[in-house]
Amino acid sequence: MSGERFAKAGAVHRRPEMNEAKIAREPTRLSRGEFLRLVSSGVGALTLSSCGVPFVGDQGSLPKAPRTGETGRVRKHNLEAAPLEFDVGGRKVHTWGYDGSVPGPEIRVIEGDTLRAKVLNRLPADTTIHWHGLPVPNAMDGVPHITQPPIKSGEDFTYEFVVPTAGTYVYHSHVGLQLDRGLYGPLIVEPKQEELDYDREAQAQQQYADAFRDHPEFVVPRVIKHSPSVIVSEWIEGRPLSSIIASGSREERNVIGLKYVRFMFSGPKYAGLLHSDPHPGNFRVMADGRLGVVDFGLCARLPDGLPPAIGRLLRISLEGDGIAVRDGLRAEGFIKPRMEIDPDQLMDYLAPFAEPARQETFQFSRAWMRAQANRTSDFRSPSASLALKLNLPPSYLLIHRVWIGGIAVLSQLHAEAPFRSVLEEFLPGFTEE
Repeated sequence: MSGERFAKAGAVHRRPEMNEAKIAREPTRLSRGEFLRLVSSGVGALTLSSCGVPFVGDQGSLPKAPRTGETGRVRKHNLEAAPLEFDVGGRKVHTWGYDGSVPGPEIRVIEGDTLRAKVLNRLPADTTIHWHGLPVPNAMDGVPHITQPPIKSGEDFTYEFVVPTAGTYVYHSHVGLQLDRGLYGPLIVEPKQEELDYDREAQAQQQYADAFRDHPEFVVPRVIKHSPSVIVSEWIEGRPLSSIIASGSREERNVIGLKYVRFMFSGPKYAGLLHSDPHPGNFRVMADGRLGVVDFGLCARLPDGLPPAIGRLLRISLEGDGIAVRDGLRAEGFIKPRMEIDPDQLMDYLAPFAEPARQETFQFSRAWMRAQANRTSDFRSPSASLALKLNLPPSYLLIHRVWIGGIAVLSQLHAEAPFRSVLEEFLPGFTEE
């Protein structure tokens, strides 16, 4: 749904008159599917690692966890946990995995689908599967001897539940060190195509348009008409962000990258909303240099702005107080009560993610993004093991989506800018109180 407005759900298109018009879809360098794959395979490896500092907040100030109705579709998957031979840089190692690979196969469903996953245990040991970060019924949570008996060698067990929230997750064994051996894989939950209630989208778009009326940096088209099935909004023309990614000058990349971040962080402060679809197709560079933004179908409602604990714990992490960071993450629900995490290891793990906030200017790049993805996805590394000990409360799903998607866009832009100044201006709790 990136980047177009005028008529939806079968409404008749007509030539634009006055300021009622279709926002034309420009060819983008990345399709939405490709963008999601980038997030899941590259920056998406940061999904669990990003459960740390960037997404901490007081629970009372957060939006409720998104929920969706059932689609009625059943998605069936068989996963065979078994020993395998794995190539690591030309060296053969014997380990365990799902369906003969490490990581295991991608499971992709749509929110509201019923996932029916039959696990066949061909290991010489008991096993289970835990659906990390996804709120599921207790009996399906995969904690051996607590929520279910372990799956014995040679036996099978079927996990079945309605997938309630869109996002990027990980499934993995919850027995001993089996995760470290390679028993994990990606679970991608896509939002429903009908993720928009068009009246609700129109309200969010107009709320943004009012907040940013005559803004020197941003343009949000005003809603002209709307109904449950159609939105008509003002015409905006501009160069798609994807073309800046493809062929923009260094100066253009830096300027637009900074505006992109400023828009994301300023929305909660001025509009009480967080635009939660960071795909490049939703952004246009106007002739006057302002950043035009479309598609407000997915917004987190944050009437009090971003939670102050996000900035507070980010600031504490920059000060190097690992114990305070660990305790703060635990208090906010990102570390479960009985989970033991070494504060020094936690700080080593979080340090690269705090780099953009530590320096006056920072340059994102594909190489930096790839390094973080490799660091957090290599099952042999301490970082990958620590990441999977962290927890992402569902309340933070949309904030998480924006952070991960935003990093992907900035890394494609190779943007260099004073991002720390944006945090100082818009992130509550980041500066000294």
